[in-house]
Formats: sequence, C-alpha cells, structure tokens
Amino acid sequence: MINKKRTALFRELEKIEIQVEKAKKELLKNKETFKDLYEESPLPYQSLDKNGYIIAVNKAWLDELGYSHREVTGKLFGDLLGPSYRDKFKKDFNRFKAADEIRGVEFELVKKDETRIIVSFNGKIAYDEEGNFIQTHCIFENITKRKQMEDEITKSREDLKRLTAHIQSIREEERAFISGEIHDEIGQALAALRMDLYRLEKKIPKDQKELTDIVQPMKEVLDKTFLTTREIYASLSPTLLEHFTISEVIEDHMSKFQVRTGIKSEIDIEAKEIKLEKDRSIALFRIFQEALNNVERHVKATKIIVRLTEKRNKLELIVKDNGKGITDEKVNDPKSYGLMGMNERTGFLGGKLSIKGVPGKGTTVTITIPLHVVA
Repeated sequence: MINKKRTALFRELEKIEIQVEKAKKELLKNKETFKDLYEESPLPYQSLDKNGYIIAVNKAWLDELGYSHREVTGKLFGDLLGPSYRDKFKKDFNRFKAADEIRGVEFELVKKDETRIIVSFNGKIAYDEEGNFIQTHCIFENITKRKQMEDEITKSREDLKRLTAHIQSIREEERAFISGEIHDEIGQALAALRMDLYRLEKKIPKDQKELTDIVQPMKEVLDKTFLTTREIYASLSPTLLEHFTISEVIEDHMSKFQVRTGIKSEIDIEAKEIKLEKDRSIALFRIFQEALNNVERHVKATKIIVRLTEKRNKLELIVKDNGKGITDEKVNDPKSYGLMGMNERTGFLGGKLSIKGVPGKGTTVTITIPLHVVA
C-alpha cells in the first residue's frame, strides 16, 4: 500500500517537474520575445535603477543619442542632461518614486556629439513584492522641432503684439493730427462763417422775408455741421482723457451716444476715481467706442447697459444690449475687423475679451484688464 502511494507521489512529482520545465522554457521564450521587442522598438527605451543609473537602453535610444551600450550602461542618467536640467531631474526622480507612471516629463538631453535635444518621457514605475521602488522603464520622444516651432510661434505672437501696439500708437498720433487740423482749420472756419451768417441775418431788413427764409436753413445746416465737426474732433482725439478719469469720459460719451442714437442708456460705474495711464485709457476707450458702434450699426437695440467695476485689482467694463444677439459665427468671423481690433487692443492691455450673444435677447461684451493705475 505504501509503495503504491510512493509510486503515485513520484508520478505527481514528475508531472510537476515537467510543468516547471515547460514554464521555464515559456518564461525564457517570453524573455527573449520581450528582449527582441525592447531592442527592436522604434521608440527610444531605457531602464533606470532606483538611484537613477542606466540599466539598459535599446538600439533606437543609442541611435538617437549616438552612444554605445558600453558608454552608457551604469552611467548616471542625470549626467546626460543639459546642466540646467540636472537639478530638475533629481527633484523629478524623487517624485517618480511616489508615482505609478511618468507622463510628458520634458528634459534636455546632450548627445555624444554635444548636440542638445528636448525629449518628452512617458513610462512606468516598477516595485518589488514589498512595494519598494526598484526601477523606471521609459520611452522618450524627440520633440526638439516641435518646441522650436512653439518658441517661434510664441516669438511671432510677441512680435505681432508689439507691432500691433506700434500701429495703434501711430494710428492715435494720426488721429490726433487730423483732429488738430479739424479743430484749427475747419472748426475755426465754421465758427467764422457762423458769426458772419448771424451778422448778415441781423442786417436783413424785416420786410425781406424771402432772404430770411434762405438764411434760416443755412444757419441750421451750419449749426449741425459745427456740432458734427466737434463730435468728430472729440471722437478722433479723446482729449478729455488728459483731464478726466476713464469713468468720466465713458459717462460723457454715453450721454452723447444716447442723444445721437435715441437708444436708452443705463450707466453703473463703481470705479469712479480710477485713472489709468494715457495709453491704456485710450485703448480701453477705443474698445468701448467699437462696442457702441456695433450696437448702433448691427444689433437693433433699444436699450444699452454699461458697467465699470473694479474687482481684485482688475478693471471690468461690461457693455450689454437688448438687441438681436450676435452669433458665434460672427464673433469668430475673420472678416469681423471691428471685433478683431477690440481683441487686439484688449491683448495689448494684457486683458481678456468676452463676447456672448443670445438670439433675440442681446449681446454682452466684457473687457477685463489688469489695473495698473497712475501713481
């Protein structure tokens, strides 16, 4: 009986040994397969130990950086980084130890020929059975060209911003020149003509009704032309900004806007005492002007609300109407030059512009800018 049990036990042991051998072969096969995949991967792959030393790299990694296995195996990975990135690696590597994965971490690597490239790492963290950090396994992507393009785009945007500011400055200078010519030449000529016409009217005999009927319409046209010229002058060169705060100028402009258009206006200004630098005041006033122009020309509104408030060291200007409501297509239309100008000026002020329309209920324009006040 005992012998039969021993025989059965030996047979079970033999089966287990066969299974173990089979598992070993399968494991070895998997290791070889993994090794092949690791080595032949088109993406640069690396493994680091718990102290940041290189355990293994694949062919794509070596091809990218120009080193051999012998030159990098056992080398501290941080030594391959650009000097300004080495401290960053130490901090990030310590942070990796408490994470499960690495996503989009950027470093500057120095190739063997001393060329520098920017790479983005993604990978996993390996732990032992007791949960201790032992290795990192990462792939990286060379994003140097992409970063260069991003830098060029950023530089282009900054150049465009400066150019826009310069163009706006020139435009304001031209407006100031034109307004000066209007005031000095046309304005004075109209004033003189107005005085002459009034003197002429006084000299017309009372029984010359025909002449009086001719002069009276001329006076009305001349008065209207004179007022229109003053409005154009004030619009081209908001000289009030040299003597009054932006809130006072907005109130004055809104009063004239209501008289001219017949659109009922409601003004709510909390930030009455704030005085911005001249350039910033003019830029904000021009945005405000364009917002009112859009209300007058396009939205068919009967009422407009203007609010100027200070919030968290920022100035917020809201222009809200009850018109037909601007569409998203119109807001994003590249041919909407007025809206583009508003956006550019807001960008020049370092602020944000929001334009939201609700069909049949109106449009709300919100301009928020950092509050750099005059000392």
